[in-house]
Amino acid sequence: MCIYNEHNLNVARVASKNGIKPELSSVFFTKDRTVATDSYRLLEVEVSKDLDWEKFRQATTHPLMKGVKPFMVNAKLIKEIRLPKVAESGFNAVAIAYADDNKVEFITNDLQTENTIKMARVQGEFPDYQRVIPQGGAVAEIKVNAEYLAEVVEILGKMGGVSNEVKIKFYGQSKPLVIEGGNEKQRGLGLVMPLAM
Repeated sequence: MCIYNEHNLNVARVASKNGIKPELSSVFFTKDRTVATDSYRLLEVEVSKDLDWEKFRQATTHPLMKGVKPFMVNAKLIKEIRLPKVAESGFNAVAIAYADDNKVEFITNDLQTENTIKMARVQGEFPDYQRVIPQGGAVAEIKVNAEYLAEVVEILGKMGGVSNEVKIKFYGQSKPLVIEGGNEKQRGLGLVMPLAM
């Protein structure tokens, strides 16, 4: 319904930073998800079922769009959107008030003040990212605490030289995920225990 929360906007963090290909430096918006990629990583986030478009619309003086043709906006601009911190559920979001071939107007509402943010649309076509998402059954699956994994990968990645590379090894469902990183001068090893599935 063209209403997005912080997780939808955070996909901007994985968009390309070099700007050579505008579509890779953009966030792709559809009525039910946002997507960004730099061609090495991709992040797709569905619109939250907790967001109440009708409730947001009733508290807003501007008309809001229910549907929209998919479009792209520069990721740097998306990172500048500040969502209001409202205790009432559904208002920590941004909705689309207007969209045409050249611009998009987003609106935030903290129940006291409305803020309209106008942005130029990026022209072109977003990559057909769905064709690179593996289909069929996964070879292996493990559930881990994301914060623990991120901390270990960040620390070991900084030891990995210019490319910040790490190796991730999977030995089985009840065994820890092994993360290795480093260079010829210093190596590191991390373990992250799986969570019950």
